[in-house]
Amino acid sequence: MQNILIYSSIALMKEKPKIAIVAPGGGTGCAYGAGAFTALAKEYQLRPDIIVASSGDAGTGVYYTSGQIEESEKIWTKALATTRFIAKRRGLKLMKLDYLVDTVFRMMHPFDVDSFYSSEIDCYIPITDRKTKGTRYISNRDVKTDSIDMFEVLRATKSIPVLTQPVTIEGREYEDGSFGATFDDLIQKAKDLGAEIIIGIDSRWRKRPILSQSDERIDICIVTDRKNPSSPLTSNPQKLRDSFDMGYKSVLDNPKLKAVLTVKSE
Repeated sequence: MQNILIYSSIALMKEKPKIAIVAPGGGTGCAYGAGAFTALAKEYQLRPDIIVASSGDAGTGVYYTSGQIEESEKIWTKALATTRFIAKRRGLKLMKLDYLVDTVFRMMHPFDVDSFYSSEIDCYIPITDRKTKGTRYISNRDVKTDSIDMFEVLRATKSIPVLTQPVTIEGREYEDGSFGATFDDLIQKAKDLGAEIIIGIDSRWRKRPILSQSDERIDICIVTDRKNPSSPLTSNPQKLRDSFDMGYKSVLDNPKLKAVLTVKSE
């Protein structure tokens, strides 16, 4: 089930409630999330207070934060629609993270690290400690140092065990952020950071929506129950295009989202 979940509390009564976008990843199925992020930027001109994005959604999250969300459509429907990134004939080496990070993020569509750190959006990217399995959040609110390379953080949060090698950051090995932090955990992180309205973008198919976070103050809105055209590991151009378009349309078709963001803009 493709979900855009909206957790909105009594904060809607406030003049300027704090808004967060949370996205847990899902491999190349995150073309859906890229479409949703892009629609939030283009259709609502939304600059949220917080973004918490993991794994396959992390790249879109940092590009949104740096003010480069327009690059997401090109990345997901063009740059990643190639066997240079994913080719099942390579077996366990089917995914080439070096292509994604070093070619796409560094060269084809250069990620603006300086704008990321100076952005008014607080962005948090989870990575999983390979040894302890604990989650570490890397943020643009951390002091910028030479020991933290955001390109390596992006490589780490997408580093799937068995398929890719772990990534060393400050002497420790890290891997895919979704192996340590669940969607629930990311939502809780946003709440801990003070978020009062949480827009959760879930690119993964589910038989039932996530309900474990609900409490007396929270509404949950489910956008569509259609299966994501893009699987977690694909380079098929049409499937990536269809997935991106589905995510974009999910935002346009969501009356609850429109009501929430209209309240904020007023």
